[in-house]
Amino acid sequence: MRILHMLFGAALVCAGALCTALVSASTPQDKPFEPVQMGEQTAPAADLDALALKVLNSLRGQTFIEIYDLLMPYRQTSEALAREEENFRLDSGDLSWEDIRSGIDGKRGTDPMGKLKLSNVKDYRAMDLRQWFALQCGCWRVYRSDDVEDRMKASWYAVDRHTGLRASKKDAYGHLQPSGTLMFRNRYGDNLRVVCISMGNRWYVEDFTFQVGRMRGGSVPVDSAEVADPRVTNARNTLKIIFDKLRAAYQAGKDSLPPTLTFETIGIKPGELDTKYYDYGIKLDGNKSDGFKGAKVTATPKKGLKLPGVTLTVDSLKNQNGYAIREDE
Repeated sequence: MRILHMLFGAALVCAGALCTALVSASTPQDKPFEPVQMGEQTAPAADLDALALKVLNSLRGQTFIEIYDLLMPYRQTSEALAREEENFRLDSGDLSWEDIRSGIDGKRGTDPMGKLKLSNVKDYRAMDLRQWFALQCGCWRVYRSDDVEDRMKASWYAVDRHTGLRASKKDAYGHLQPSGTLMFRNRYGDNLRVVCISMGNRWYVEDFTFQVGRMRGGSVPVDSAEVADPRVTNARNTLKIIFDKLRAAYQAGKDSLPPTLTFETIGIKPGELDTKYYDYGIKLDGNKSDGFKGAKVTATPKKGLKLPGVTLTVDSLKNQNGYAIREDE
């Protein structure tokens, strides 16, 4: 019996040694555990700078169609699908050429100066995907600036740069990926912002926005495509001040205005209005019973200035917001 116990114990010792050897072989003590990586491996930083410069050079050289080739693959696929969906809607009658053209023409359109000469739907559908993408991004808005060539030839400087982990805009699940953002600017105040994502040890453009003169493009809604000229904004605000003074005089006169209508008689002192860029005037219409409906307060740009005229039309002096303001085209 004692011999059996000794044999059993020896077997246990051998089994334990064998297990220890197997564990040591599977997890070598001299090799530390690999840390968990978040996102994919980052591509070289120099490649990020070079990619952003390609976008800048495409903008400056007005070779806008080249930007499509720099996009991340899934963005290219998404744009191709958007183009196919648009063609499908055109074929089915859910979308008309007039609908599309309304977003191309006009001062806030994607081709406000008609550089692409898209006169009909056939011309529009003949564009290749790269050109179509650049049009959707409003790249041809840069030509709204009379001095666009000077702006593009000016020196552009990299003024901001950020890198880190973040989720792609197209990623609904929030997966973190290496990303980089670069901002360029020139002496005119024009700027370009390029957002990049690293995938498979390579950088791609995810998005971009730019402003040249008063026009913006890239991922910019149409209603934000034009930056307001501060001189025009000031003229609009001045018209509101004049309306408020008119309304105050109308109320003080018990629904009537002074018989001799001047800025002084409605309480605006000489020099109170900023007349550096605009001259202001009042043209009465209507009568006191309807609150002088149709009266106009005008802002006319000084001679030699390329600024739009601005007009405030009175709906009623009885109401605090009884007016509408528009800019001349």
